[in-house]
Amino acid sequence: MKHSKEHRQSYAQIPSESRLIALTGLNRAAFTELCTAFAEPWQAYIGAYRLNGSPRRRRLSRKATDVLPSIEDKVFFLLKYLKTNPLQEELAHDFAMSQPQANIRLHALLPVLQTTLRAMKHAPLRTSEGLSAVLEQYEYILADGTERPIGRPGENAVQQASYSGKKNTYDKERDSLHAE
Repeated sequence: MKHSKEHRQSYAQIPSESRLIALTGLNRAAFTELCTAFAEPWQAYIGAYRLNGSPRRRRLSRKATDVLPSIEDKVFFLLKYLKTNPLQEELAHDFAMSQPQANIRLHALLPVLQTTLRAMKHAPLRTSEGLSAVLEQYEYILADGTERPIGRPGENAVQQASYSGKKNTYDKERDSLHAE
């Protein structure tokens, strides 16, 4: 399928900060900071590997037909995907590429973004020890939770702890923490 450049989204086309926030979740200052931090790891990756992850045999040469020509376009592509969670087919249409091209670019760009976020100390915490270390910095923590349905527990003691006696579904509270 042929895609026209007229329909290609790019960072340069975003007219306002509110639109950038709506599409990526970042304001211009934060977006620029992320792009600056992303540039070096991306250059290191693309200098050593091709988009499909195989080792590069020849020196990198820029192509005039690159659908994501700038670092800003690459970061915009990633953040739009992560914030809005579109189907890859829709993302491909927005950026004038095919779905397999979008998939290849996502698989190449996402690990570099994760490396960048870790270097900036903005990566999500994956262990309880890491969360505990961060939470110790705060005096107050607000716990916010929502109830979600769970399967009916099989053991009587667990069932009694989960069930109020009313004709309702079994719910389990799932907490998320907000530090102040």
